[in-house]
Amino acid sequence: MDYSSIDTCEIKLRIWLCNTVLRPLAAKIEELNVMFAEKFPSTHLRIGFTSPEQFKTALHSRPELCHTYLPFVLPYLRVHSDQNYLVQRIRKLAQNVALADFKWNKGGEEYIVEEYDDKNSKSAFRKLCTFIYPLFIAKFMRKMSWSEQLPTDSGSFKCGYCIHHQRD
Repeated sequence: MDYSSIDTCEIKLRIWLCNTVLRPLAAKIEELNVMFAEKFPSTHLRIGFTSPEQFKTALHSRPELCHTYLPFVLPYLRVHSDQNYLVQRIRKLAQNVALADFKWNKGGEEYIVEEYDDKNSKSAFRKLCTFIYPLFIAKFMRKMSWSEQLPTDSGSFKCGYCIHHQRD
């Protein structure tokens, strides 16, 4: 495979990720936030501010939420604990079909510095395996551990790709 083929494959992958995962996800997040504000104002639920654990509790206490897109969006929100950053990053990346703001070693405006000690190298290997073998490995590594640092775009995409394929 030559460099022009790799470039073509990369742009096709970016377009696929944006059209198949990011744009529908961003649209459903907005739709759910509008629904929460209109139908459930007393719950103070809002994607980007409410934790995934609180959404899980709300799903159990309010069965009518199970008939929304919330159960399908929730796995994507578990990628990192900083919900505001995560939702803003999804919105920003979904704006451009070629993912112009995508940086493999950076997420948003903050650089990620990872120290490669034994623990992080095992985590990096798990992430690599999950990306290479998404349909097989994702079954066994559903809960990937993130540090408190913001995830890189490539790390977020690997998780999003696996979540997307687990639904099929």
